[in-house]
Amino acid sequence: MITQKEPTPQQVKDFAEYMFKRFNLNAIDKRKAWEMKALAWGLDAAGIVNQKKFMKYYSVNLLKRVYFPFEIGNSGEMWLPNQVAIIIHECQHSIQHRTEGFIYIPNYLFSSCKRANYEADAYRANMEIHYWYTHKVISPAVLADKLRNYGCTPADMAVACRSLEVAAKMVKHGGVVTEATKVAITWWEQNESHVGQGALLPDRYYL
Repeated sequence: MITQKEPTPQQVKDFAEYMFKRFNLNAIDKRKAWEMKALAWGLDAAGIVNQKKFMKYYSVNLLKRVYFPFEIGNSGEMWLPNQVAIIIHECQHSIQHRTEGFIYIPNYLFSSCKRANYEADAYRANMEIHYWYTHKVISPAVLADKLRNYGCTPADMAVACRSLEVAAKMVKHGGVVTEATKVAITWWEQNESHVGQGALLPDRYYL
C-alpha cells in the first residue's frame, strides 16, 4: 500500500493501454459504432436489455474489440476507479473468449445460464480489484442482482450468487483468482499503486 489517492487520468490511460496490449484488444468508442447500435436493437428485441440503457451504460467485448460508452481517462464522464474496474471486467471476458473459442459468443447471446456464469466470473474480477482498493468485499447478492439486466432468470441469478458467495470468502482473505485482476494488480503495484481507505459504494453494497 503506497498511496491513498485516486489514480490520475493519465494513469488510467496508461493502465488501459497496457491491459489492451496484454490481452490483444482494441478500445472503441461505442457511441460512434454503427454495429453497437445494431446490437442494441437486437438485444432489445430479444428481451435481454433495453436499447437506450445498453448504449448508455454497457461496455461490450466483441472478438478483439471492446466498446466503451465513455472516454477512458475522462473523469467527467465516469469516476476513474470505476473505469479501472470496467477495463478489468472486459479483459476477463476476453480471457473467457480466448479459453472457449468460437462457442463463447453464441453461448453468451443465446443461453441465459451461460451468460450468467460468464458475468459472475467477470464480477469476481470486480470483487477482487475492489477489495484490493478498499479492503471491503462487494455483496455477492448485489452483483448477482445485476444479472436481471442481462435477461437472466431468477434461477440463473441464484446460481451466480452462490458462486460469488464462495468467491467472496476467498476475496476476504486477499485471494485473487481471475487472470485479469492478477495482471492489473501487478501493473498498479509496479506503477505506484493507489489503494484507498474509504469505500467506493454505499454501505448496503458490502458484506
